[in-house]
Amino acid sequence: MAMELLQRHGQVFSGRTVPHAMDVGGFSKFSMSFGPPGKEWRNKRKMCKEILFSERCLEGSEALRQEMLQKLVDHVGSHCDRRDVVNIHDVVFMANLNLLLTTFFSITSPDTAMELMKMMEDFFSLFAPNIADYFPILKRLDPQGIKRKAELSLGKLLAKFRDFLNHRLDCKPYFNFNDFDNEI
Repeated sequence: MAMELLQRHGQVFSGRTVPHAMDVGGFSKFSMSFGPPGKEWRNKRKMCKEILFSERCLEGSEALRQEMLQKLVDHVGSHCDRRDVVNIHDVVFMANLNLLLTTFFSITSPDTAMELMKMMEDFFSLFAPNIADYFPILKRLDPQGIKRKAELSLGKLLAKFRDFLNHRLDCKPYFNFNDFDNEI
């Protein structure tokens, strides 16, 4: 049913109203969630369907997902054994974040994941009700200072991801197309 909904009515989910905090640095124009409908949006959706979430790609990461799921179960189990309260939101968020960091950047550090989680929580906290979202004339004034805070927060997040990407590129040998041509 979800696939049918996205295939037949996918345009309904594109071009949504952009919260004031998300309009930082033109981020909403490049976002799949808030971007305007059109060829670029369809190409992003196609890339997700055919590359990121393809059956081959998902099968390739199944072992990693199983490992992360087992860690999640063990973590919750240890809290249950001690009769501690478990914040399911934080535990599941951290498990997903660890999965993404491991998959895309080969980072397995719990400290790094905790730091990134804190940065993301700071950013997402800015999506609270904002008067500028209800009265667009106030967007330029930014009466609650949300856009200014979002610029700082998003800047920190993007810098962190830039560091992850640079680390990944430094650790992974570059593919030399000339070597590939010589083998053919």
